[in-house]
Amino acid sequence: MLQVLIGIIVIAIVVVCAMYFYQRNLLNRINKLRAQLTDLDNSTLMAQLDDQELDMFAGDTLKRFEGLQTKYHEEVVPSIAEAKAIDEEIAEEFHGAAVLSLGSRVDDLATAVKKASSVADDIAKQLKNLDREIEQQDEAADQLRSWIRKEHNTLTTDAAQYGDSVAKLNEKLTTIENDFEAFAQLTKHGDRDAASSKLADLQAATAHFDDLMAKIPVLSHPLLMEFPDQLAELKQGYGHLISDNYHFTEDNIDHAVEALEQQRQATLNQLAVLDLSNVDQINADLAKKIDHLYAVMEKEITARPKVQQMLVPFAEHLAHAQQQNKLLTNELDRLNISYTLNNDEIATVRQLDEQLKQIETDFNTEQKTLRS
Repeated sequence: MLQVLIGIIVIAIVVVCAMYFYQRNLLNRINKLRAQLTDLDNSTLMAQLDDQELDMFAGDTLKRFEGLQTKYHEEVVPSIAEAKAIDEEIAEEFHGAAVLSLGSRVDDLATAVKKASSVADDIAKQLKNLDREIEQQDEAADQLRSWIRKEHNTLTTDAAQYGDSVAKLNEKLTTIENDFEAFAQLTKHGDRDAASSKLADLQAATAHFDDLMAKIPVLSHPLLMEFPDQLAELKQGYGHLISDNYHFTEDNIDHAVEALEQQRQATLNQLAVLDLSNVDQINADLAKKIDHLYAVMEKEITARPKVQQMLVPFAEHLAHAQQQNKLLTNELDRLNISYTLNNDEIATVRQLDEQLKQIETDFNTEQKTLRS
């Protein structure tokens, strides 16, 4: 009998302990859920979604904000209210005999709190993203204002670097400025979604403009500062050399110089409309052709003194050849009296004499040209 009583006492103690630990764990869980519910109640989300904030937005951004308001009132608020109602039921029954059946209600409380927290977190995240968009767009607006002022100043103070391209660059900059004003108006009225799209277009346009501003001076420099002087020098030099009776291995050098000048002007016209395609290759070709013409003239200038030095030796060699041919002709005429010549020796010598006379004529002509 004593053993039975001891067994009953042990079982009772175990049950009491189990009830104690169950109740304590359940209370800990409930307290954590109540703390989350308090955080939801104390959240600034309601203030952030107040109707007074509607004046800050327009267009699709306003619709987005109103959608967040609707989501908060239709999903978060009912879930909080449901959680509070469940919590009140749990509080009333927690210390009674029904505590053992509260597990499912606590699960319901956790479900309601989790839903409210999840939706609230998502709304808060979207509001944070919207705030970040606003901040980024306002920063971008300040940067664009500074950029536009800087580019206007560059086109005014450094216009010479851009040649006739300045007109089109100013037109493009004015277009960007007008687009910026449209962007600024969108941000002012709160249509941040439309402003975001406009900002993307502006950033692409400014990047392209920066590329033009960087490349055009490099491409324009030889066309404006190098080639004109070189072509003028070639034209003037060719005229002097022709009047000085120089002869060149290539014909129509003056026409070649004129063709290069026309190509230079055409390339400048291409740059004037901001067409940069192949300009770097055209510049390289122009430089190569100009260098070639310089080389042709230099070759003749260098060759003339050498030719002049050879005039006397050549004249002496020619006189010697003529004298030898004359002696050979006399000898053949003498031999022809006593012998019959069968290999047309006399005709060959006479032909050689004609060739020497022609060489003498050509030499005299060239000699007069070189010395005139």
